[in-house]
Amino acid sequence: MTVEQIDSSKVLISLCNEDLTEYSLRFDTMSFNDPHSRRILNKLLTIACGKTGIKQEKDKSMLVEAMPHSNGCLILLTMNHKKKKRTVYRIKKNSSGWCCRFKNAEDFLCSLEKLSEKKETLYRVSAYLFGESYYMFIEQSKLPEKTTEILSEFGRLRKRELLFSKRLSEGGKLLFFKPKFTGNLW
Repeated sequence: MTVEQIDSSKVLISLCNEDLTEYSLRFDTMSFNDPHSRRILNKLLTIACGKTGIKQEKDKSMLVEAMPHSNGCLILLTMNHKKKKRTVYRIKKNSSGWCCRFKNAEDFLCSLEKLSEKKETLYRVSAYLFGESYYMFIEQSKLPEKTTEILSEFGRLRKRELLFSKRLSEGGKLLFFKPKFTGNLW
């Protein structure tokens, strides 16, 4: 058996076939779930820590990797192994706004015509074609009453859902985007 310190937290233990028979270990049955293998691995860990001077801390995690080779087995011990944290992406801002769905192009264009006649100022207006329906997003927390009436007359108006709007922006065709919509598209 040879013990080699790779760096401050890694130790490589090389066991020959004689060592495996002495410890009654077989590579194919070696598992940390097996009590015999666990006892032998802990014994090997104690020997390796004694030879290299690395401290074995009970409350810290350790990664044990075993690899077969022609003359026996290699065991790589990584002390204080830090598991990679799973990345969680959070939607930080629940975007307020409104979404209006139009069944066809005629309703969509009629609503745009009526909005331009009323000269209402709307902020961050975008329109998409998704499937056979047209969608208009308005990123305002409160809509003017006239705008609400016009949009409800020609389409289905509801609060904007962020996940749906993300899906629509990825899969739909952007027709226009206006930071400030005052009636004319061009």
